[in-house]
Amino acid sequence: SNRLGKISTGGMPASSGSIGLIMDESGSIDGPSFQKMVDAVGRFLDNLPAGNPVSVTKFSDEVLYAQDFTEDKALLKSVVAARKFYGRTALYDGVMESMAYLALQSGGNRMAIALTDGHDNASGRTPDDLIAFAKSNEITIYSVFVSSIGSQAPAELRRIAESTGGKLIQVDGFDGVEGGLQTTLSLINRRFVNFNLWYIPASGGDAKQLTDDIADDLYP
Repeated sequence: SNRLGKISTGGMPASSGSIGLIMDESGSIDGPSFQKMVDAVGRFLDNLPAGNPVSVTKFSDEVLYAQDFTEDKALLKSVVAARKFYGRTALYDGVMESMAYLALQSGGNRMAIALTDGHDNASGRTPDDLIAFAKSNEITIYSVFVSSIGSQAPAELRRIAESTGGKLIQVDGFDGVEGGLQTTLSLINRRFVNFNLWYIPASGGDAKQLTDDIADDLYP
């Protein structure tokens, strides 16, 4: 018989994805705070499944594309830990630099994750520049914003994230960065999940994914 014996559903990641990590190294982040951010990123990388290459971009007044896409977690951790800058906050320029390389990644999902504790005060790029580029290149922007007592996340940064299908996560102090990154990873997993139909032929054999072509053959 060519009828279905059993149908089940299974959730799995839609595909591998490329992640552009953007790190704030402006002067407002002191040594202990920077180390907490480094440790949090390290644990985020440890929890990241295989098949998701990561790049690293750093910024203050200047922007540095510090590491191209790789799945070498030891290398990524060493790049993350090597501080390059102290200065103002060219956040938008940093995100745009990261996205320029993300746009060259073929296949899979493209995601930018920005870690920052401040409002942009040194960029040439604008929020609208970022939103337009992200949409035209199918890039989703997430941000973990580290707030101090009484501070609020920049409204423009929230708009950038939400306009591209992402989200801004606000955390209290650098102790909260690890939780913010894990929340971001959960959001990414939830956003890019397929639910696939599988069937076992009535005549027996291994389970197979039900595609449109197979469905046409089963029910001509």
